[in-house]
Amino acid sequence: MPTPPSKELFDVSRRAAEATKGAIRGADRNQAVGFAAVKRCRHLLGGMVRLHKSGADDLLGVLLRTLYETWVRGGYGCLGGAEAIEALESDELYHRSRIDADLGGVGPPAGQQLYLRAVARRFAGLLAERGVPEPGPQFPIEGYRVLFRAESFVNVHGGLGALNGFMQEQSLGGRWTVADDRPARPELGRHRLALGVAMFVSCADTAHRASGLPNPEIDVLGTRIQGWRERYGPVEEA
Repeated sequence: MPTPPSKELFDVSRRAAEATKGAIRGADRNQAVGFAAVKRCRHLLGGMVRLHKSGADDLLGVLLRTLYETWVRGGYGCLGGAEAIEALESDELYHRSRIDADLGGVGPPAGQQLYLRAVARRFAGLLAERGVPEPGPQFPIEGYRVLFRAESFVNVHGGLGALNGFMQEQSLGGRWTVADDRPARPELGRHRLALGVAMFVSCADTAHRASGLPNPEIDVLGTRIQGWRERYGPVEEA
């Protein structure tokens, strides 16, 4: 995925957010799930933009991981028909029943867990049938491997994958220096934001096309994101 400058990312994210404002009425269950994912991703991307503008790039991966999962599960629910709704509702029941039990409920566990990796494969297959713009029909699978797992390890969970970046062993060994912040890589922050922008526009494109509700602005932005590869290429642009 190419990495445009921050100004380009801010402009596309702003226009996409404006193009997806407003309540959706009269949707069927699949369409409702798709548009709910759009609304959720819109808020998540807005948070990423604010973090990037404030220089808090260290936290972008937390929201990006959630945006990725919302895009995948919401897109599957939007395109997958009754089978997808049944699977997602069974997964929701699985988690809700266990939370209820943990809080003292007496009902037995119910539902069946739907693992994200399986959802990513199903969603990728549905996208491949339709032909979609960036980040492309295979990104649900690639994203699970290179984004979801990595961001979980380095940013979302609280183990050493997240903590080691603050620590540096001193030369004598056995003693450590702990910094206020992890080392920053501005280009990595922009890359995370670019992925978030592309997934959000893809999410909106999926919901609008599946529902038959045209959104010319999202079409324009999808074409614009397609052009990033030619304009910015694989080489980082400051």
